[in-house]
Amino acid sequence: MSHHLREAGRRREHRSFYYDLLRVPYAQGGRDAAKGLDCLGVVWEVLRRLKGQKVERMLSSIPSDPPKSVELSTTIAHLAAVRRDWLLMSKGRLPKDAKLGDVVLQMIGLEHDTPHVSVVVWNEAPVTLLTAHKAKGVVAVPASKAQGVVAVYRLKD
Repeated sequence: MSHHLREAGRRREHRSFYYDLLRVPYAQGGRDAAKGLDCLGVVWEVLRRLKGQKVERMLSSIPSDPPKSVELSTTIAHLAAVRRDWLLMSKGRLPKDAKLGDVVLQMIGLEHDTPHVSVVVWNEAPVTLLTAHKAKGVVAVPASKAQGVVAVYRLKD
């Protein structure tokens, strides 16, 4: 079997843990994949799948529907409150050693005034993020297209 075919099979097998989330509709404040997800809901779901109950307890204290303008600051405040569980991997860029489950905090939009969050779901070239898009629902995007990266956090094991 050629290297290319083995690689394609490995990628397909790997993405099986999040593939069912692709195209889940966007829902502001959405935390249930059956009903729709927003960007923070996508991160919650991926971290739950990767880390299990540890994450469930931590995430349950983040408000599920903060106003859009404070969602990022709420998330950052929560990460700071539980900083013993999180590592700041980088500021302003994605780290070269990105790992599955790394949380990417961003400011997007024309004025870089819209908070956004995504999560690493493939950590080999090309690094891939999973997030929610208002018009497209949950999408996988190359990390190279990530705009306005503020910081990247990693949950300690």
